[in-house]
Amino acid sequence: MGSTRGAVVNRAACIAVTMWAALAIGLAGCSEDGGGGNFAAIEDVILLADPTSLTFNSTGLGEQSQQLITIINQSSVEATMRITLVEDPTPQDQKRELSWVGALADEFRNEVLLGGNQSRTLLLSYAPEDNFRDTGRVVIDYNDGRSITIPIETNEIAPDIDGPPRVLFGRVPAGGHGQKTISIQNVGRAPLEVGQFFLGDDAPEFSFCFPQGGEVCLEADATGAYPGTLQYLETIDVQLNYNPVDDGEDTTELKVQSNDPDEQPLTISLNANGEEPCILVSNEVLLDFGTGFIGGISQRTMTISNCSPTKALTVDSILMGGGSDEEFFVSSLPGGLPGTPLTLDIEGTASFVVNYAPVAEEVNQGTIEIVSNDVAKSPLSIPLNGRGSNNACPTPVATAREVGTARPPSSAIDTIPLATIQFDAGESFDPDSPDVSDAIIGYEWTIIERPTDSTTRFVPNGSDPAPTLFLDLAGVYVVELRVYDQQNTPSCETARVNILATPNEDVHVQLVWDTPGDPDQTDGGTGNGSDLDLHFLHPAGNWNEPPWDCFWRNIEPNWANINVQTDDPSLDIDDIDGAGPENVNLNNPENITYRVGAYYFSDHGFGPSYTSIRIFLSQVLVFEYRDKYLERTGSFWDISTIEWGPSPRVNQIDQVYDGFP
Repeated sequence: MGSTRGAVVNRAACIAVTMWAALAIGLAGCSEDGGGGNFAAIEDVILLADPTSLTFNSTGLGEQSQQLITIINQSSVEATMRITLVEDPTPQDQKRELSWVGALADEFRNEVLLGGNQSRTLLLSYAPEDNFRDTGRVVIDYNDGRSITIPIETNEIAPDIDGPPRVLFGRVPAGGHGQKTISIQNVGRAPLEVGQFFLGDDAPEFSFCFPQGGEVCLEADATGAYPGTLQYLETIDVQLNYNPVDDGEDTTELKVQSNDPDEQPLTISLNANGEEPCILVSNEVLLDFGTGFIGGISQRTMTISNCSPTKALTVDSILMGGGSDEEFFVSSLPGGLPGTPLTLDIEGTASFVVNYAPVAEEVNQGTIEIVSNDVAKSPLSIPLNGRGSNNACPTPVATAREVGTARPPSSAIDTIPLATIQFDAGESFDPDSPDVSDAIIGYEWTIIERPTDSTTRFVPNGSDPAPTLFLDLAGVYVVELRVYDQQNTPSCETARVNILATPNEDVHVQLVWDTPGDPDQTDGGTGNGSDLDLHFLHPAGNWNEPPWDCFWRNIEPNWANINVQTDDPSLDIDDIDGAGPENVNLNNPENITYRVGAYYFSDHGFGPSYTSIRIFLSQVLVFEYRDKYLERTGSFWDISTIEWGPSPRVNQIDQVYDGFP
């Protein structure tokens, strides 16, 4: 039976007890008949170590760190110890970089005594000579074969480049200048070799230089622009510049090459005009009425757009500026203005009318003042110019018809998405020359309202007397016409064509996307834009596999009744060069559950895209999800299900996968 601290042990026979290291023995009451003998209390040696592990985590090359170890004898019995320092060698590192401080190394070659209820402090040193991670342990063997092990860890000595993960310039208006200064630092214990600094492609609004004090800021290729090596905690200051040419959001990345093993390269995202309210107004630099007919009223429609991708825009007032000539005035203010502020959601637009009613042959001037929550452009002051004339304004007449149909021309058209509209300004005339066929010499077609995400434009252009327009998305289009006579006098009023494009299928699914890295998302041709694909899946199939997935390789599958063509889906457009749309249409769906997805087929080097989906059931928009972030080629967005039956509905899934699930 082993001895227990603080206990009295009875024995039936006489027992001789010998303790290693010459512990005193006390016997009493030894009896051969086994009656009632006992020993005095016998105590074990109990040692503790503090700390129980060691880590050297901030020691660089050429430096030395020290840490204390305290050994505590919690018993009253003297301990005999042998203390060993072990350093683990590796094939790459055979150096001894751990050692005892002072005379401890010599002392620990022999046994060491530690009296009862006493403690002993040891001092251990670490002096790295290379970049390799070192490990080891302190082993304390004592008395009857027991031991304590204290593990030793160190961090690999390596350079560590550090900088802000993101820089926000805030709101900087077109033509303005934004500037930020950041620091690149070595927070590692090994020297950091700094290579090239460079910005991402297609970011002309951003630049950088290296400040030298005062107003001197050197370009990256200038001699002495920045040091090639940074020691521990040394820094390089970088001045970041932003000079926008418009009010839209701009993003790019600053990358820094170095010998940091973990960041190749360091990447810092730059963002401007993306986190704050942003207002954009048509003709905000100058609204020039040109010549206005005395006694008449010339009108211009002004469109306000929310150009922030993240914040709502609030317009508090639209007023004539102080000192404006009385010939100018505003009308048709949007929303509840002037009494109630106007709020425009992301990508929202609203219009108002500026009027010019000259009374004499003279030049008139004024300003419009727009107050909003865009702090960089509030109040926004828009100059107005006009000149009175007795030359009568020409009269615009605008009509349109749907190409491929026998419907007569009209100024109001109801049609379906993907229709092409032919416009005609041929009936416009000049009251001063009613019988002259070439009295109208200029035409100006403008889209003043369109569905969100529409990128359509006039073909061949908006100055043609009879351009066409492809209705790329479902929704409302408003087109305005202004004409000019032989004296270059613009029409006092505009003519409008209103178009409503409504899906006529039971199911209409619409996919569009925005790729910020693509500078022109309207240009055509393979490789000139990002390529996303719309997928519409039957429950009998798998993604990306005909015949049950309707997509670009299976645009008109034969589902349901194979002898009937009116119950099958169709992919109407496969857009391969940016922005979309891609549409799937289906009439007479089965009473089953379909699925909708989008696949990032190729970014063509333009980077991430923000993807939007709209689902119409029985001509009604019932589901919309905007700006889903798809990072790269190969990303798949499992969007939703469509349950068709007596009460059709859409159920959101919203899962992104790397490849098809």
